[in-house]
Amino acid sequence: MDNFGKVEQKREDYQNRFSGVIGSEYNLFEKSVPWHEEFQNTIGDKISDYCFQLKDKEKISVLEAGCGTGLTTIRILNADKRIRVLALDNEDQTLNQAREILHDFEDRINFIKKDVIEYLKNIDDNSLDIFASAYLIHNLPATYREKIFREIFRTLKSGGLFINGDKYAKDDEAQHERDLREQIKDFDVYEKMNRSDIKEEWTRHYYDDEKIKITEGEQKKILQSLGFCEVETVFRKRMEAIITAVK
Repeated sequence: MDNFGKVEQKREDYQNRFSGVIGSEYNLFEKSVPWHEEFQNTIGDKISDYCFQLKDKEKISVLEAGCGTGLTTIRILNADKRIRVLALDNEDQTLNQAREILHDFEDRINFIKKDVIEYLKNIDDNSLDIFASAYLIHNLPATYREKIFREIFRTLKSGGLFINGDKYAKDDEAQHERDLREQIKDFDVYEKMNRSDIKEEWTRHYYDDEKIKITEGEQKKILQSLGFCEVETVFRKRMEAIITAVK
């Protein structure tokens, strides 16, 4: 198999990563991350602050990549009434949950089942106000991530916002390894719920992530090299971090 074939195989692997138990019951994830609400709310707050600056716009376009079950989507929608969301995901299980959860927002949201980069390639240059995602980028192989970041920069308007909340490894490897051990330990909460199957799947998922992890410093360097400015870490607790940037 040539290198292209290997990349495509890895891409297929990540596309199926949430088709099992953790996909059907993804909302239980927050049980093992005590600051999950704060993390998600911070994404909404940062988007709200950004939208406040866009006083003359009647509508604000947001592409959310990897919308999952809608936990981040609802924060995006509540950030500003002018927001219209293109909610992208490639898993039927999570998309169906999101459609049900966000039914009351159906006039402001369009759900799309499609591969992220395939969708981005069909968007015009300088057409999006905001690109947002949570817990997506770390799932992607490095070569695929690089392509996505280039497409994000191309499709954002000048002054457009990039915001990603994710599992960013700390640049200090020893600190990252400690964070990982502590997170795996926190999956014991599922044992108390008699859901050892969820504990096993999340543990396996996290160890798989180690093969393709992205560090905080690596993400910032990529964004800066593309031409983004105001690259900042606006939230950090153990493995979770939120990074923002402006085109």
